[in-house]
Formats: sequence, structure tokens, C-alpha cells
Amino acid sequence: MMTDYEQLSVQAEALAQKVERVRQQERERVLHDVRIKIEQYDFHLAEIYTQAQLHELQRCLNPRKIQPKYRDPVSGATWTGRRLEPHWIRGRNRQEFLIGLGQHFASAQK
Repeated sequence: MMTDYEQLSVQAEALAQKVERVRQQERERVLHDVRIKIEQYDFHLAEIYTQAQLHELQRCLNPRKIQPKYRDPVSGATWTGRRLEPHWIRGRNRQEFLIGLGQHFASAQK
């Protein structure tokens, strides 16, 4: 037989699940209504969001991809030259590991 606490815990969990289900349904309806209003009144992103929010949105949608600058000829591993240097380049001449045109300039200096 369940104690009062256990019964209340089960009821609370069931209620919490029902609250979340109803919240999600209402959220979907509200979002649908907002999208209709945006289209109906021809709102632009700059009218809806602040500059900071637009900048964050742009950063999330178009993350800057940094091309690797160095390659380990043995393993093929690459490194952009940012953050902690990998073990295969640590303490060595980085020009030996340059990718692309960098390799050309490194060999020309020898």
C-alpha cells in the first residue's frame, strides 16, 4: 500500500506531465499565430529582434569555419593554429607542417 507521500508524488508527476503537454500545445498555437501575424504585417527581422539578438542568430546559423593551417604528414591530423597545440607539432618548427602555399614558402626558405 502506498503512503500519502508516494501517492502525492505519483499525482504530482502525472500533473507535471499533463502541464508540459498542454504547455507544448499552447506554445505551438502561439507560434503559429505569431508566424501568421509576421507574414500578415510584413515584419522584418530587424523590427522583431535587437541588434545583439540578430548578431547571435547570424553567428549560430553561419558559424565561422577556420581552415587548418598545419598538417601532420604521419597521421594526417590537422591544426588551425589556435588553442592548445597538438603533441605532433609541440616544440618543432611549425613551418615544416604548413599546408598549401605555406609549404611552398617553407621549402623556399631552406
